[in-house]
Amino acid sequence: QAEFSAATGNAAVAGLRRGKLLAAVARDTVRVCAAGEYAAGALAVKLPQCDGPVEVHVSEGDSAPPAPAYGEDAAVRVLSMDCVDAAVSLACEGLRPALLSMANQAAAGGGPQLAAVARAECGGWKTGAAAQEEDLFRRSNLHRLVDPRHYPLPEFGCTYTPGSVFFRRGVSEGYAYMPEPVPVATISCAAYVQPATCGMRLADAEQEGTRRKIDAVFAAALAHGHDSLVLSALGCGAFGNPPTAIARLFREACARYARAFRRIDFAVIDDEVARVHGVSNFEAFECEFKSFRPS
Repeated sequence: QAEFSAATGNAAVAGLRRGKLLAAVARDTVRVCAAGEYAAGALAVKLPQCDGPVEVHVSEGDSAPPAPAYGEDAAVRVLSMDCVDAAVSLACEGLRPALLSMANQAAAGGGPQLAAVARAECGGWKTGAAAQEEDLFRRSNLHRLVDPRHYPLPEFGCTYTPGSVFFRRGVSEGYAYMPEPVPVATISCAAYVQPATCGMRLADAEQEGTRRKIDAVFAAALAHGHDSLVLSALGCGAFGNPPTAIARLFREACARYARAFRRIDFAVIDDEVARVHGVSNFEAFECEFKSFRPS
């Protein structure tokens, strides 16, 4: 605890390498989850016990469109914000969101590096890796909910984890504890790694496979009674998927499931550094959805 407290002080954060800070956060997350509580100011905050087994969902690729659950189309938004913050915001509005975890197919909690992905056992979240899945593990109890029998993740499927609880803010806020923990179910789906492409398009096999992956995410959320989703640019970082192609596939899924949900939010950080053919992930999704009309 002393090590983490020192690492999160403003002056110390500026002087520490990012990886060392993230590893310190991970160690403290393990400690908090083992204790079942943390100190937020003068208060001892207990983590809620959210029950429910992790389940695997696989898309068959030819399922019928879902029956409408609502009388109007879902509101679809593209937001330049942290995905956990987006999910917490929906929960605070009284909705029941499910959050997409952009997973490592071989190992829960991400891999230390792509070349070593098959060897990753505990996940890069403990050693300072900084992708989205690792960030989710550092901010929640997800590491305690992993079932090794579900790995590698199915190519055309995902895992649904109902018991995940988030209790930390994001890296921009020093991974500070939240005043109250927030239960948000997560859906883990692994994108293709360095898929075959033609410019900003996926090759046919990878496009159809990714379509099935995305369908599995929507179907899993629907099967478990969620009325909202927080999604992101699946595989558009180190995994090398073209953001324009991924955004288009998500648009197809949003049209298909338009009346199955109340809200669908895409939390995509507007990263000027991460550009493919001059287009950032945020720009690709914003462009694809700015004129979105499901019907």
